[in-house]
Amino acid sequence: GSVVLSGLPTGNWTITRTPGNITTTGTTTSTTLTGLPAGATYTFTVSNGTCTSASSGNVVVNAVPTAPAIPTIASVTQPSCTVSTGAITITSQSGVEYSINNGTSYQSSPVFIGLLPGAYTLRVRSVGNPTCSTVATNTVSINNVPISTVSVVATAQSIRCHGSADGSIHFTAQGGIGTLTATLRNAQNQIVDTKTVTQNVATSFTNLSAGTYTLLITDSNGCTAQPAVNEFIIVEPSPIVWQLPTQTITLCKGQQMSYDITQLPSLQATYKWYKNNVLVSSLPTYTLSEKGNYRVVITTASLCEQTHSFDVQASSSIIASEFLMASTAKKNEPVKLINISNAPIETATWVLPNLPAVSFTNKDMYGIDLLFDAFGTYTIGLKTTVGQCELVLYKNIRIVPDNELNDYPQEKEAFLKKFIVSPNPSNGNFEVTIEFSEVTDVVLSIVDVNTGKLMNKRSLKGNHWYKQAYTPFLPQGHYIVYLHTHKAQSAFKLIIK
Repeated sequence: GSVVLSGLPTGNWTITRTPGNITTTGTTTSTTLTGLPAGATYTFTVSNGTCTSASSGNVVVNAVPTAPAIPTIASVTQPSCTVSTGAITITSQSGVEYSINNGTSYQSSPVFIGLLPGAYTLRVRSVGNPTCSTVATNTVSINNVPISTVSVVATAQSIRCHGSADGSIHFTAQGGIGTLTATLRNAQNQIVDTKTVTQNVATSFTNLSAGTYTLLITDSNGCTAQPAVNEFIIVEPSPIVWQLPTQTITLCKGQQMSYDITQLPSLQATYKWYKNNVLVSSLPTYTLSEKGNYRVVITTASLCEQTHSFDVQASSSIIASEFLMASTAKKNEPVKLINISNAPIETATWVLPNLPAVSFTNKDMYGIDLLFDAFGTYTIGLKTTVGQCELVLYKNIRIVPDNELNDYPQEKEAFLKKFIVSPNPSNGNFEVTIEFSEVTDVVLSIVDVNTGKLMNKRSLKGNHWYKQAYTPFLPQGHYIVYLHTHKAQSAFKLIIK
């Protein structure tokens, strides 16, 4: 240690150190004594040859301080793909400060963060005696930010059948550092699933519903990779639509029913019709004309296969469905429909659009009066039944503006100028009045609506105007009076009370 003594006398003086009686001479008014052994207490006297001073106060020279232990590393965090800086943690010691730049600066915490790549020299110093410091044996290196070496190849498989959730994404990943983790997210960026990935081993996310997905592969350094095309769209195919009977149907004598089960083009469907387990057609359309058990198989391009079965019975009864209706009419102009089904039907039901613009009056199985309150094309049907047989006939009518209807080509004078059955209803006495614009031969036929039986037929020739009287010969019921010429046909509903 050392001590500074001041206030010394002028001239020559001698300083005596106790213990040891070691003397030092000089002439300055102050001096520094060095080389004092540590761990001792000293006093000093000064004399100028004739006078000696009293002893100074005690001067204590402390023992040599203990140097801090050599700093060691507790942990090093290297930069990653997600955090571009590193961190060093020095093993903690008591009573010291820490430095990673060889003592240029110190801090009380042994943790250093935000470190750029480079070499760092660790040093610790005593808080009580900052001159006491110890340097580490070796420097510590913070590496450069890693470059991702992860790669991934992936494909998606859409849903096979409508209503299921069997979509999947298959991928293979390689490269990177440490463990690879795959994360699948949906269109809302929500995590759907995660998987630990084995290098170069095919891995799959399965049971996926329809939607858009993204795939991310991450290694232990946080380095990531995505497939070249990273947006996978799992598509749910359109449903297979069965426009076929849901229960047993019955065909009357000579009756046929045609069905078209063509699916959307996107399904790329194939078709097979089986009758009593024998393949009868590979087309989407088929006409039923015979009894039997029918099975239809539809297979899509995604190998989704669905089957529909139904039975067809046969009847010896005869069924028909036919009605008269104008093909074009004006808005809010009454349109008369007449059931002229030429068979002994049991029921007849008019099939009308469920639209506010369509209204009706005088509806029964023999006819109906319609009124249309909006322009457009309307489909009208007549469904007839005999026993278990059913037959529906549809026709279209266009409701057009007056001027469009008037634009249709017209003859200068109507060919059929008059066709009247009067009185109607009647007790069986009625007249049929007919007038043409030219001399025309005509055939009048009366058919029973219920049985389809021809009740009367008359051929009239050589005139342009006819009046035919009918006396009671028809029983009570509903009939159709048919008019046939070489240029026109018409019908009139007749009721006999």
